[in-house]
Amino acid sequence: MLSIPLSSALVVPYSRAPQLGSSSGPGSIRHVLRAGLVPGIAAAATCALLAAMGALRLPATAASALRLSPLVSSSVGLSVDTERVMDDRLWCMSNDEQTNAFCKMELPDARASTMREMHEATESCEYFTIATASGDRLSVEERQALEKDGTNMSNPLYAIYSPHMKQGESLFQEYAHASPAYDDAPISQTDYFYSGVAATLEHCTVHVGADTWWTMERLGPFEGHGGNDWHTGWWWDAGLFADKLATGEVWVTAFGFMPVDASDAPLGSPPVHLHHMHVTSAQWPGGPRPNSEGVVAVEFDLHGDRQCVASSGGTDCLIRAFPTGYGMRVTDPMRTMFDLNDVRPSDSPPLTFYSKHSYKWTRTQQRPVGKFMTATMPFAPIGNHDDFFLLFPHAHKQEYMTWSTSAFSYDASFVRMYWHTHHKHTSDMWVISANASQLGLREVPQTGSLTMNLPWAPHYDAGYVDLTAQKLSTATAMEYVLDRLDKAQLQCAARGCTNEPRVRCMMNKDRWEELPTDDAYWTHSSLKERYHAPHCARWDFKNGDEYTIIAFHSPVEKPRTRDGADHMWMHVVFYGLYVPTEEGAYIPHAYSTT
Repeated sequence: MLSIPLSSALVVPYSRAPQLGSSSGPGSIRHVLRAGLVPGIAAAATCALLAAMGALRLPATAASALRLSPLVSSSVGLSVDTERVMDDRLWCMSNDEQTNAFCKMELPDARASTMREMHEATESCEYFTIATASGDRLSVEERQALEKDGTNMSNPLYAIYSPHMKQGESLFQEYAHASPAYDDAPISQTDYFYSGVAATLEHCTVHVGADTWWTMERLGPFEGHGGNDWHTGWWWDAGLFADKLATGEVWVTAFGFMPVDASDAPLGSPPVHLHHMHVTSAQWPGGPRPNSEGVVAVEFDLHGDRQCVASSGGTDCLIRAFPTGYGMRVTDPMRTMFDLNDVRPSDSPPLTFYSKHSYKWTRTQQRPVGKFMTATMPFAPIGNHDDFFLLFPHAHKQEYMTWSTSAFSYDASFVRMYWHTHHKHTSDMWVISANASQLGLREVPQTGSLTMNLPWAPHYDAGYVDLTAQKLSTATAMEYVLDRLDKAQLQCAARGCTNEPRVRCMMNKDRWEELPTDDAYWTHSSLKERYHAPHCARWDFKNGDEYTIIAFHSPVEKPRTRDGADHMWMHVVFYGLYVPTEEGAYIPHAYSTT
């Protein structure tokens, strides 16, 4: 069997690396340091021994890098988990110089530094009002007008509230035909037709020197009462970049989206869950529209699973920065949209909060970074917010597998990869540089279309498997895929293929935080999904190279009762930050298959 290298600097002789991207399984750095290769030795000493054995090659600066000083998160004031930081930092150093630079921006000290920069700019900020929402709910006629002419920059600001409710109770879901089969399932987005909010959109831009600015936008106030109620807003011309683009280039080097209190202090989840915040040149009410580069792009986004555990920075992870000298070029005016949830218990005291959006940008040309986003099944047309729906009966363990094969449309190199899903019902997600036929996915009995109205599904090479109904499990499905991958690797080696079949990225299993069950904000479950960047090596790909995303779904927690079922709207989204493989080559600034 062929071995899969985890990176150019660390090769573990493990035939298929089924835990590639995990921080604790076979083939991971944590496994090398902790799981029996050299038991009982401190991590730094183990690294030195492995380096002496030639199993781990570290830069000359490794010794100083391993002497970690206590770090403090800017948002929570807690000491950072130095063991996790060491694990992540060692992983960064095992990669090439460019990938290492992007990897280090995920470490707590880099996150805290960027958050401090943003806070310092906010202290100098003099907000001024650029729009006020009427407080009226959205009407059907207004929605239809937006769908007809969604890219009109003169369209007004909207701020909407709705309580948590069932799909069958939502007027907007009825209008959008988003859930014809499961009226009892909970809504997956705000009911835009429920109630308006008289919110104000404020803006400020602060010059911080060296041709660099921070721009902040804040919408609110919103008032939550718990019970997972919904709060949304959207407006055109994010950051007021339209006028800036008319007079020169705009390169964004950092951005942050988060709910905040009246003093601009970040609010994590709990109490406020960041369902999504998107800033996009191509997602419009009338459906996706290609931007000036001819692609559909979601330039900037954050979701609730980007918040880290408190000991790794907490809400510091709601801000992202590129390495010095890198940036994303903004090419078109963009639309901002978000949904927030107050996840405190129902009928909690009123909580006032705002939605804050921050951008660090410059006119100076940067080395270009692009952002790729795709899903196991591309998003449905307007109105269908989530990709698919899964039912998890409490009476037995229910497991599913979803997959989708596609091909790249340009040459580039991924230097960071990460995922988004609803983690409580997702075991793992993989991206493999191979197609569905190579992995034998079409040979597994397919369950048919996923339970939404999906007339678009036949146009995509995608599948959905009820593993339990097929008397399979997540473990057997994984083994099946990896066996087929072995065969594809042998065939590739025999004929000298250019797109080597390999597992390119998996989820990090160490991505959970247990909250105290007596926490005043605790609802439904004390287990919260948290961001922990997967350990995925650089991936050079070419136009036409095929890839397959596979997701394995099963409940992470045991249900509290054997009665009923969990109704879950799901996302399976793969992200990659990419750079030109050849310096100076063209790349789109952002690209999405959704």
